[in-house]
Amino acid sequence: LSTYQGERLLNASELESGQYPIVISAVTEGNWIDVAETVTAMNNTYTVIRPEQWAYIVRESNSNAEFTTNKTVVLGNPIDFFGKELPSIATWKGTLDGQGYALRYIYGSQGLMTEVEAGTVENVIIENIYVAKAETGNVGILAGTVTDGTIRKVTILEGYIAGENEGNIGGLVGEAISTTITNVQATIFIERTDANANLVVGGLVGSMQDSSITLSYVEGEMVVNTANIVGSMVGNIRGATTIENSYSMIEPVAVRNANTIGVIGNISAGATGSIQNIYAVTNRAMYNKTGTSSISIKNTYGVYQTQNGVTKATSEELKDYTTYDKTWDFVNTWAYVEGENEGYPVLYANYQTTTITIQAKNGANVSNARGNSLVYVDHYNYPVDSAINPVTLIEGSTRTIRVEPKETKYKIIDVKFEGQEVVLPVEIDRSGVLEY
Repeated sequence: LSTYQGERLLNASELESGQYPIVISAVTEGNWIDVAETVTAMNNTYTVIRPEQWAYIVRESNSNAEFTTNKTVVLGNPIDFFGKELPSIATWKGTLDGQGYALRYIYGSQGLMTEVEAGTVENVIIENIYVAKAETGNVGILAGTVTDGTIRKVTILEGYIAGENEGNIGGLVGEAISTTITNVQATIFIERTDANANLVVGGLVGSMQDSSITLSYVEGEMVVNTANIVGSMVGNIRGATTIENSYSMIEPVAVRNANTIGVIGNISAGATGSIQNIYAVTNRAMYNKTGTSSISIKNTYGVYQTQNGVTKATSEELKDYTTYDKTWDFVNTWAYVEGENEGYPVLYANYQTTTITIQAKNGANVSNARGNSLVYVDHYNYPVDSAINPVTLIEGSTRTIRVEPKETKYKIIDVKFEGQEVVLPVEIDRSGVLEY
């Protein structure tokens, strides 16, 4: 990386895996709209497999605000946009289902979409996107403004926002109004060197009104020169808003001349709803308030200070599940994954799920006093499912359990029988039957 000091790279994180970097200054030749390729809908569904086809969706949406109404756009494979600038979709009113595929190497003056109105974005990865020169309106990697929308299972990898603008800025969404956001993973970098005393910046969402965030996290960096409100997770909260079972790993660095800075930058007067079961690793307050609000804040943890509803804990304490209130579900919602997130808790929702079936052989000689085989399943040193740890298997019976691999390809699950010291490693590639 030192070779490219001073350059903005679209895939800096991939250098460790041996790939050459893509320098943003090289992504200036033409516009994808100029080479748009017509896509024909089948049953109101467009399947997109090439950047030229996505450009068609952009072009038609920008010429007709109702183009995506009652329509679904499905990604058929990963799509790379390297080589040309990609304009933002002005208004999105349909459903984008990425089917787990990525839109990658995007360079543009806005995010993927400018506005989402009663639309849905799900199951999509946005990877290596650079948003520059965003001078007006709200800005976010996914969308500037989302109203009456649904965002779920969205991952942002290496999302970068730079330039100047007058609106709300969010790593995911600039402003969310009456919108549901769930199961979002975001690695973002926000650099605002302009001086704007009215700016509201949030690591995940700039401004939220009557909206919710659940099962989501944000990490990365924020560098802001002058702003009104800065929040490492959310900038400003208004109305009936909920944030639950989420966390922030961002330390807002080099933030200068900001009126309020926190994990939740500001809770506006009159706000209702709840903030609970979240943690943050940052030397900032969990929240700031303007005026009187009735929002409920509880079972929340940070390393900076104790506040109403917030418990101060050391970094090491945050890595220990006994630190957290009993309302934190370390079976179905939270987990500790060895080698992940610096030892801090992660969310099960951010990991793909598969199942395995364990069957006790007829005539098995491993049993307890009652003649039943007890099976323990250990997933990264933390039980996968309390209902099956231990599992009692009568000889010849079967039991299906859930495991949470980080990737769909491989996972080592330790299976052992009561009374035996041996631990049997099992490589899981897909759901199957394991006999012992």
